[in-house]
Amino acid sequence: MTTNTTTRTAIVTGASSGIGRATATALATAGFNVVAIARRADQLDSLTIDSAAITALPLDLTTDGAAAQAVQHTLAAFGRIDVLVNAAGYGANAPSESVPPAEWDRLFAINVNAVAHLTSAALPHLLASARDNQVADVVTISSTAGLSAEPGAAAYSSSKFAVRGLMEAWRKEYASRDIRFCTIYPGAVVTEFGKDQQFIRDWYATMKTQGAVAHPDDVARAVLFAATQPAHASVSELTLRPTRQI
Repeated sequence: MTTNTTTRTAIVTGASSGIGRATATALATAGFNVVAIARRADQLDSLTIDSAAITALPLDLTTDGAAAQAVQHTLAAFGRIDVLVNAAGYGANAPSESVPPAEWDRLFAINVNAVAHLTSAALPHLLASARDNQVADVVTISSTAGLSAEPGAAAYSSSKFAVRGLMEAWRKEYASRDIRFCTIYPGAVVTEFGKDQQFIRDWYATMKTQGAVAHPDDVARAVLFAATQPAHASVSELTLRPTRQI
């Protein structure tokens, strides 16, 4: 039996742009109720105009109490949490000797701690959903940098490797209780990632010249694929690269 999406509720972080925004739209189109979370309220407002199924929650998930606030808001709006999509992320690539401690802290606060805190806060409600509906889902957007580290990306890659460990540990811990954990590893995707860093802008320009870029909608379809599998099937890891990216 294919998982029913008609009454399922999803939380999507990083929903103001890029992969998070595309995922919120894709889930709403597929029949989910969606709570879209991001720091930029103006971008969220435009998202809710596009779909009545999307409720906006402007929120910085690195602040104290933010995870609990996200969960409470979702329960007040829809009474349940069936799917959590951790799509918020931050990227910075630079020679390691030039990365200050504050940048390491920011990378791990957004890419690791926010994922850990929100997922932990949502777990009791995901367990309730799994009991009621046979399955619940956590999908986290990582990066191919979480599979293979590259020079100049030690801080970023290590944060994404940490996410991989979190998701695999949770998958094993909750498999017998019907929560599925899926980690998606996108390659070069056209987003705002690294927009303030010349090195990353140059790399994306090269990828575009080679036709080696994917789009946020491609990743959103992968999220939907994972979250709508039959209850007995789990996609635990999925790597999505542009066809021409080596």
